[in-house]
Amino acid sequence: MALREVSRGGVRPDTVLEIGCGDGSFAAALARQFSDAKIRAIDPSKRAVDRARRNCSCHKNVELSVGFAESVPASAGSVDTVFSILSFHHWDDKQQGLFEVSRVLKRGGLLILGDPLSDGLLKNGFINWLAEKTDGGKFTSPEILRELYKKAGLEIVQILPVPGSAKTLYLVIATKS
Repeated sequence: MALREVSRGGVRPDTVLEIGCGDGSFAAALARQFSDAKIRAIDPSKRAVDRARRNCSCHKNVELSVGFAESVPASAGSVDTVFSILSFHHWDDKQQGLFEVSRVLKRGGLLILGDPLSDGLLKNGFINWLAEKTDGGKFTSPEILRELYKKAGLEIVQILPVPGSAKTLYLVIATKS
């Protein structure tokens, strides 16, 4: 869904950053979708990055490294589009991570974040607690998310519920102002 939304907007980035690449599946999809772009993908787990290297070995435009959202290993204003799919709730310091995203994004650059928000079913305290305990992350409400983005200089363009997720999983599209 994230790639479809970006493609629908006609975006053809030169440099893409994925934060929280896990096994590299999404980085490989990015490499196929944006074959002329440089794809940089980071994850705090060396083990995950090693797995991602194996899964992305046939994509010469993918660079993988250990890294954290709160200290992105990239120059200021060097990235056109940042993706973070199902990792935001694991960031230790969400505000610092968003400051970093804003720092590395070019003016007018896009942040595409796909993550559970404490909305819909996750507004229920018990279900939210259970989901956080089983997944290990901390979910954010749409209201707090808007505040965090605003402080980081990011403007939310759209918040879309992912179909079939009972309003628990959202795609958040934002630009750097």
